[in-house]
Amino acid sequence: MRIGKYCHGSDGALTNYYILLPMFENFLPMDQLIAAFQEYVPFIDSKLDIVLFNAVPFNLVKGIFISALAMIIYKPLSSVLNSSYSASVKWNTLYDRMKKDKGNPGVTMDMDQNMIGMNLVNLFQSGVITEEDLEGFSSDFRKWAVNFKSD
Repeated sequence: MRIGKYCHGSDGALTNYYILLPMFENFLPMDQLIAAFQEYVPFIDSKLDIVLFNAVPFNLVKGIFISALAMIIYKPLSSVLNSSYSASVKWNTLYDRMKKDKGNPGVTMDMDQNMIGMNLVNLFQSGVITEEDLEGFSSDFRKWAVNFKSD
């Protein structure tokens, strides 16, 4: 990932120097562009300085962020990605998992402030939460919820 991060930074530098900054020159002359960058980084005096002190650090930080995100995402998906199945089977497995997660967000309900007690009792009656989950609520509320369930 380190190599990728540095490649990302150097590719970003080359892209900025040879493609993006020349495109910006169609809208804003380079001397005005340099002046705009000098407002924030006073020692920028050339197109190369813009790339070295703006584009490269930005792309390195972006590379670190992408690497961290990849490390977080890889663990849950590694069992599918490292399996011996074909690429299409792996894709279908991931797609099915995403569809299942999207279609089953868990318990959803409207939590109106006036109805929160009844909503908690409904969750308790449905078996979504248990009497242990009601710890932290007042003893009166817990007794009421338990008695309400048995009615």
